[in-house]
Amino acid sequence: MIIPKYIANTYLKLFDTIVKPILLYGCETWGDISTKKLFESKVEKFHLSVCKQVLGVNKRANNVGTFSELGRYPLFTNIEAQNFKYFQRFIYVDKDRLLYKAFQENCSLDIGGNEGWISSIKKKLDLNGQTNMWKDILMACKSDELKTKYKNKLKHFNLRIKDVFLQTKFFVEMEPGYEQVSPVAKFKKEYKSEKYLQIKRFESRQALAKLRVGNNALLVERSKWYDIDKLCKQCNLNVPENDFHFVFDCPKYNSIRRKTFGDIFEKDKIDLNLIKDRHELENVFNDASLYSLNQLGCFVEDCFKIREIDVNYHYIIIF
Repeated sequence: MIIPKYIANTYLKLFDTIVKPILLYGCETWGDISTKKLFESKVEKFHLSVCKQVLGVNKRANNVGTFSELGRYPLFTNIEAQNFKYFQRFIYVDKDRLLYKAFQENCSLDIGGNEGWISSIKKKLDLNGQTNMWKDILMACKSDELKTKYKNKLKHFNLRIKDVFLQTKFFVEMEPGYEQVSPVAKFKKEYKSEKYLQIKRFESRQALAKLRVGNNALLVERSKWYDIDKLCKQCNLNVPENDFHFVFDCPKYNSIRRKTFGDIFEKDKIDLNLIKDRHELENVFNDASLYSLNQLGCFVEDCFKIREIDVNYHYIIIF
């Protein structure tokens, strides 16, 4: 459970320093998750649960959206990098060592069509578009002249793994057709940790995270899980209750909206009344001070509370 006292980066640094080395201990030999879906491995599920606790969202929050808000990559990128680093090590291992003989035996099993550690490494290199590297490293194991050529290949492989993740997950979900499924397309322009996560007040960070990741009770988000009407019940504008309408347009929250927007304009000279779309809103998240982001978080938090009270009241009246 996250204690709402420190900024998000503090928790993530503790996780990376204390927990991650335990989770990934010896992963260069056992870390084969190539046959599983990305978010189905137990290690990745635990990592995701920690990230969602840091943001203050529940388990239904979008996985890619959660990682992208924190600017983090799945642990499988670390596992594959360790696999490749260990594979690369055989270039320099003494040919008389038992370790190298075990490596040769594994290669023989792969040639014979049997699955093994070498087979999983080969698959990962193929999936990351590095098939030639597999052949070249095997040649380097037999030639002293080629050893120096592959000394710095690990850095390029690490970048390639992350690039493949961005291309197959993050940038795909930013396509217009994915907007109704994933909230990533609504705000993110680049893959990085968001500035508002530096706010010390946990409740403010949580409110903004729920809004951005789409992990809230607004009807547009709930309609992804249930067959319900999307039109806002808090006003008579007859428009869908989405995040943009909730923050900028719904008359229900006009009183606290005027005060908050006024405070932000006074501090940063940013007039939120002029915001017309989500792209402009993303600029606010990038350019506003932590004070203004905290004020915006408090505003969203208060609006959620007002909405919850009103929804519960109508529920009691009906039943």
